[in-house]
Formats: sequence, C-alpha cells, structure tokens
Amino acid sequence: MKNYFIIEGANATGKSTLIEGLKNRNQDIFVSYSIPEDFQILRKNTYSIWSDKASLFYYLSANLELIEKLETNNKNLIILDRSIISSFSIYLSRIPEDDWNSILSIYKEFLKFMPEINKIYILKVNEEIRMLRIKEKSYAEQYSDLKEIKYENLKDKARLFLVNHSNIDYEEIDTSFLKKNEVINLIYNKINEDKK
Repeated sequence: MKNYFIIEGANATGKSTLIEGLKNRNQDIFVSYSIPEDFQILRKNTYSIWSDKASLFYYLSANLELIEKLETNNKNLIILDRSIISSFSIYLSRIPEDDWNSILSIYKEFLKFMPEINKIYILKVNEEIRMLRIKEKSYAEQYSDLKEIKYENLKDKARLFLVNHSNIDYEEIDTSFLKKNEVINLIYNKINEDKK
C-alpha cells in the first residue's frame, strides 16, 4: 500500500531542508516536487504578467501533471513538496477573505484528483526567524521570498482554511527554534507512526 504525505508551509519554514533530510534518511522515499521541470520556464509569469486566476490554473496544471506521474511510481512512501493546497492558498492571499468561500467548490473538485493522503505536515515559523532564514539564502531566493513576504500571513491563514475543508488529517509544526536535525527526526518519526 502506498503512503502519501504532504509537506506544506510558507517560505523559509524549512521544507526543502526537511525533505532533503528525509531522502537521506530513507532511500525508499520518493519526493514529488510542486512544479515539474518542464513547467518551470513559465513560472516567472505567475502573479506578475498573468492574472491571478490564470496563475492559479498554471499551478493547478503543474499539480495535476505531477499527480498523473505518481500513479506510475513504484515506491510505497511518497512525499509531496507542497500541493494543490499551496496553489489555492497563493491565490486566496490575493483576493478578499470574504470571497474565499466562493472558491471552495473548485478546490474540492481538484481534491478529487489527489491520491489518498495519510497526513499533511504544515511547517510554521515566526516572522523574526523567517527573516533571518531568508537572509541566509542566495540573492535570487531572497528576491523571490521577499517579493512574497507581504502575503505570507494570509497564505498561512488560507492554508488552514483549505485543510479544514479537505477532510485530510494535518498537524502544524513550529520550526522556529528547532535545529535542522530535530525537525528531520521529528517528522521522520511522525511519518513512521502515520504510515498505513
């Protein structure tokens, strides 16, 4: 039986570090990244040149492409680096909160394409630590993260709004004061507990 877990969270919460650590810990883990390589060339247009709705459907198309590929994967432990939830949370952070309910029917339709998810782990970090972590990144990564910084709190709120309308078990984990290995050990143990 395949086990699917999603790692969600805002920028600079430690998702990439965690996923690399999990892969090093267990070679049988397959990681599905949020944007396929052949989609990357168009990513720079999202939420800049393209409209918010067009940007949302770009990310959803990328998600669906990855989901199709998961069906042919022969590994039993699959980690998704972000998901449809992130795609919708970015969009919701750009529209008034009063309009969030209007998107739920589309969101729930897209959830039907997802495999059965064991659990979602949502990484969190306080704003002071987030800024310190961003400063440690490359210039290009800093530019990308800082461009989104004004939306991060709304994306966090939207992420919880979405998971609470998904019927998928989730857990929030604050990584602000945890060392890298502590986060990796914590999630690795939780995944082993939550496997079927």
